[in-house]
Amino acid sequence: MKKILSFFLMTALFFSFIPVVSAAQTGKYIVIKDTASVYSSYSTTSKKIAEVYKNTYLDVTAVSNNGMFGKVRVPSADVIGWVQLGALSYIPPKTENTDITGIKIKSAPKKLTYTDREEELDLTGLSVVSIDKKGVETPVTAYNVYAPVLKLNGDSDEQKTVTVTYSPDSVNTFTASFFVTVIRQKVSSLTVKTQPKCDYMENGILDLSGLSLLLSFPDSSKNKVYTYEEIKSDPDFIIKGCHSEEHGTALKKGTHTLTIAYRYSDISCTVSLNVQPRRLIELKIKQMPENLTVYDNTVKPSIEGLILEASYDNGEKEDVPYYNCVTQCDPSLFAIGPGNKVRVYFGELFVDIDFTYSIAIPQDISLEYPADFLYPPKGEEIDLSQIKVKLIYSDKTFEYVKDFSITGVDYQKIDSPQTVEIRYKEHYKKVTITITSRWSKGDITGDGIISSADARQALRHAVRLTTLGGKQIFAGDADRDGRIDSADARLILRAAVGLENLYITLK
Repeated sequence: MKKILSFFLMTALFFSFIPVVSAAQTGKYIVIKDTASVYSSYSTTSKKIAEVYKNTYLDVTAVSNNGMFGKVRVPSADVIGWVQLGALSYIPPKTENTDITGIKIKSAPKKLTYTDREEELDLTGLSVVSIDKKGVETPVTAYNVYAPVLKLNGDSDEQKTVTVTYSPDSVNTFTASFFVTVIRQKVSSLTVKTQPKCDYMENGILDLSGLSLLLSFPDSSKNKVYTYEEIKSDPDFIIKGCHSEEHGTALKKGTHTLTIAYRYSDISCTVSLNVQPRRLIELKIKQMPENLTVYDNTVKPSIEGLILEASYDNGEKEDVPYYNCVTQCDPSLFAIGPGNKVRVYFGELFVDIDFTYSIAIPQDISLEYPADFLYPPKGEEIDLSQIKVKLIYSDKTFEYVKDFSITGVDYQKIDSPQTVEIRYKEHYKKVTITITSRWSKGDITGDGIISSADARQALRHAVRLTTLGGKQIFAGDADRDGRIDSADARLILRAAVGLENLYITLK
């Protein structure tokens, strides 16, 4: 008897080490864990290429590694890879008849009121049930929620609709909805902290650089002073003038009022400008445009780089840049060679500039750029504004061109030289760059990966529960709008699960 028992024990022990082939199959699945990793091959030791959220539907087209992995395509990340089937639940094929006739919100989330642009949707407390033909209600969890942006479009509180969808068989879809209210941010006032330059002479250039504003809240600890640099880069601020004045533009004589508003039209302050009359008596060319040769007699020549010197009847003189000038010419009348005039106006006076019209053929390009262009920081798109591309023609003349591009950049290759191409039409030059290892966009914690912990840090900063500094400010501003808010937190969270790519790749 002992021998027989021993035999069975040995047999059981032996077969316990033999892998059992799973009954896993291809077909429609749904993610049942909070996130599921997608790998480049059917092994967790292979490269992780994406992540997918809970309740995401996936089509498994192949099964491997003893039924442990399924091959899927992730449209949001545009990748094909392998996911562990243990993180998914198989959805049987649709039967011809379904008893479900709809869904309803059994209980709405506990939080239904949100502050404008400061909070993300909280689904805590949401309960959804399906309803069958007999009216029986059954709780469901595999639903999707489609939420609007929690942002006001005007000055008043708004009610917004949140839609819930449920597909019991991945074909039929039922919907229900609930409402949330977005309320104004509680702001007390916006006042001028320091005035910009307010007194000008006619045709003087508007200078707002000295402007600063105090934004006050009911809780004075949240008060903040904004400089003009911060104001102009913050989309929450809107500057309007009665003559559409902008920083750097020439002013007409008279009294001007600039209105600066923060988010809402009634949270605003004004700046008054006094522009005294003076008479422009002389206009001279101080610096010629960059390009005095044109190759197309259907467009106006560029006067970029032109600087004029304006003299007034009160003895004052000032430089006038090209963007404050107006040009007049008829390019269709240009003749091959020099002597093609472009008339440039400032105020009531003008100067004439001679351009040469050439029919030479483009032959090559040359590049001009600062040294730091060769070492772009990790996580940032390469700044092409640092480059000037000169198109050289067969007659040795040239012009600077704008619509050039960069190709061959590998944003994942860090601290190693790589060759890229700066291309203008059929012409190109090769440049060796090295992307340096600085913190990337989204990686607030600086641990080399973008995760939900980074999104949480961004959100805490946005609602003033913590304050980020230094490189964290660079990393937290994921959408590159100059501030860290809930939109950045959401973008970082999407990047953490593979739905966004914060290492921008140019194509």
